[in-house]
Amino acid sequence: MKEELEKYFYHDPASPSGLRWKIDICNAANVIVAFKDSVAGNLHKFKNYYVVKVSGKSHYVHRIVMILNGYNVGRLFIDHINGNRSDNTLENLRIVNRTINARNQKKNTRNTSGLTGIRWRESCNGWVVAWTSQEGKTRQKLFTIFRYNTKNLALEAAKTFRTQKLQELGNYTERHGT
Repeated sequence: MKEELEKYFYHDPASPSGLRWKIDICNAANVIVAFKDSVAGNLHKFKNYYVVKVSGKSHYVHRIVMILNGYNVGRLFIDHINGNRSDNTLENLRIVNRTINARNQKKNTRNTSGLTGIRWRESCNGWVVAWTSQEGKTRQKLFTIFRYNTKNLALEAAKTFRTQKLQELGNYTERHGT
């Protein structure tokens, strides 16, 4: 795959996407749509990743950058360490599995607890704390208002537990859940 990509691209840290075209790219009507040495890739409107199209197929630029630099990506994830999906510098990219990638995610916009991994479960009248074990298995613990008397006390107990669990597990970045 690296050899195929090297026909079209080269890595350039000075490029906004981190990638430049190695050759002129023409469409079906033989009109040049990308010039040699121009920036390769466009920012995806919703995902904020750079995407490039080759032979009718879309590719994420961060994956190409890693492959061109000799990394074996396979089916693993490329994590943007600082959370900026358009920053494809090698210092900001790392190859990780799904679990580690999730440990660098920001807090969901629908979060009501204030901490990633804690959600209210109406049917149980309690807060559910979720985490992934070292073995990659999803675990949960329930903190009910019946046991802690109030919703707020149950939430505080859930937050304390979650924070301790993350410290035990390690591999969480400072930006996890912020």
